[in-house]
Amino acid sequence: MPRKFALIIGNSQYDDANLSQLTAPAADVRALDELLRAPEIGGFDAVQTLANRPFAEVHPAIADFFADKKPDDLLLLYFSGHGLLDPQGRLYLAVKNSRNDRLSGSAIPSLFLKDEMDNSRAKRQVLILDCCQSGAFGQGAKGAPGVQAITDATFEGRGRVVLTATDKTQPAWEGNRIIGGVETSIFTHFIVEGLKTGAAADEGGRITPTRLYDYVFPKVVEVVPTQKPRLIVYDREGGDIVIARSPRAPKSAQLPPELQQAVDSGFAGIRAGAVEELGRLLKGSDPALAQAARQALEQMLNDDSRQVTKAVAQALGKASASASPAYSPKEKATVAPPSPKSSPDLLTLERPFPLELIRIPAGEFLMGSDSTKDPDAQPDEQPQHRVYISEFYIGKYPVTNAQYAVFVRVSKCRPPEHWEKGVIPSGMENHPVVEVSWNDAVAFCEWLSKETGTPFRLPTEAEWEKAARGADGRIYPWGNEWDQARLNSSEGGPGTTTPVGAYSPQGDSPYSVVDMSGNVCEWTNSLWGRNLEEPDYKYPYNPKDGRENLKAPEDIWRVLRGGSWDFDRWDCLAAVRGCGIPVVSLYNIGFRLALSPVSRT
Repeated sequence: MPRKFALIIGNSQYDDANLSQLTAPAADVRALDELLRAPEIGGFDAVQTLANRPFAEVHPAIADFFADKKPDDLLLLYFSGHGLLDPQGRLYLAVKNSRNDRLSGSAIPSLFLKDEMDNSRAKRQVLILDCCQSGAFGQGAKGAPGVQAITDATFEGRGRVVLTATDKTQPAWEGNRIIGGVETSIFTHFIVEGLKTGAAADEGGRITPTRLYDYVFPKVVEVVPTQKPRLIVYDREGGDIVIARSPRAPKSAQLPPELQQAVDSGFAGIRAGAVEELGRLLKGSDPALAQAARQALEQMLNDDSRQVTKAVAQALGKASASASPAYSPKEKATVAPPSPKSSPDLLTLERPFPLELIRIPAGEFLMGSDSTKDPDAQPDEQPQHRVYISEFYIGKYPVTNAQYAVFVRVSKCRPPEHWEKGVIPSGMENHPVVEVSWNDAVAFCEWLSKETGTPFRLPTEAEWEKAARGADGRIYPWGNEWDQARLNSSEGGPGTTTPVGAYSPQGDSPYSVVDMSGNVCEWTNSLWGRNLEEPDYKYPYNPKDGRENLKAPEDIWRVLRGGSWDFDRWDCLAAVRGCGIPVVSLYNIGFRLALSPVSRT
């Protein structure tokens, strides 16, 4: 039987005079210890708390915590106190006798912590860090001068999620300096509140790291606008770990027996009839029944009967615009008449799922970066040069989970790893699909081309860049100035993907293409080369030099564009080139479609 273990570490007292004394950690560990032990909330089998303990006690305790565990055990480690950097930029967690000038022998190295997590057999690991990662501190802030960000790679590992008190450039504030009467830190205060009141729970009373973050983030920002917590999910399994349950949340419900019997019937007609009742429950006032109905409908998306899947798609579509209707093969795409004035030409496809593509006119554009204007321009983006691109169409949005699910169902191909039992995670139908390799994306294009009779493909990196920045050489899709409100990135984003179009129209490109910066990196058809550090296919861009070879060996990397939800402003520029191995699928990589000109009707 899976077990749950927690190690809670808090340090408010420091022997080193160069480290400020704190008040919140002592209260932090008490509050969290109580909730994780509570059978009706945390229900942890074992909780160990270390408050103001020296290095010689904390270091081995961490090693013991991760040792001798089983694969299905849940391990939660919480730390409250100072976060420090050594001269090489390596993160350390300060304990009572840590010395600011001797971190390597007196503080907990993040590398040690990661090694212990990697070596543990437990595959469900949650790390909560209530410490500052910023170089800017004021009175009441946790941290020491020079502390920088925890990067996404610091604690990378499968089945792992990290929740931090701050983003890359803010301090973590103690509660009693901000809210009168609050002893815990601002961050931990709202974690405790979300757990204790059940406000962070889903309809079934489950509290996951993702749900907890969704509750904590706006609460913290409302009190301290400059402090922005982060959630780093290294694979989607981590975000769905149930760390607690709420006694105040509605209990999960089961479908009425007769309805469940109809759902499980061997006759497609009966299953299709059950869908109507599931749709009614989905829109009903009982949240637990609605959740049970949604789960049943999402599982039925994989039904072998087209009659059933069509009814399911319609039922989900009434509750979410992201649902995928069933389809008829060989239906040609048609061009919808453009609206007056600024609306672009729009190519619409109704089946096998709703799809919009935007016309990008023929002509030259500025490709790459100019180092005289952008001192951060990378060598592989230079020189900036003019490239002529023929007319083409590009997906208005990245391909979504709902759209990809149709492909998975019909082609019987492997679904993304984070789809439990092949089912899209609840509420993520309209998020961009991720964990698809370049080969998967090409297979999707080939399948869709066969089903519709229209030759879909991946865009070249030149087509992608023109669609993202237009013809004027702008730095971002919206202009030349950074604005975190226009995209989903690591600077102010939610720490995971968002529904396509969530940042539209403010983040749209000059052609009204959506999500070209942030959210997910996107595969292109273009080749990069065999050397990660330096591309074999350099600028100026020449489509005839072999870089657009669809049948190139799989050990040649392909170009990625756009940046993702876990990238900062410098990696979300329209000209930035990334790369990936065609057979690899990652949590932050998706794709969008392209199409050469088709006849208008």
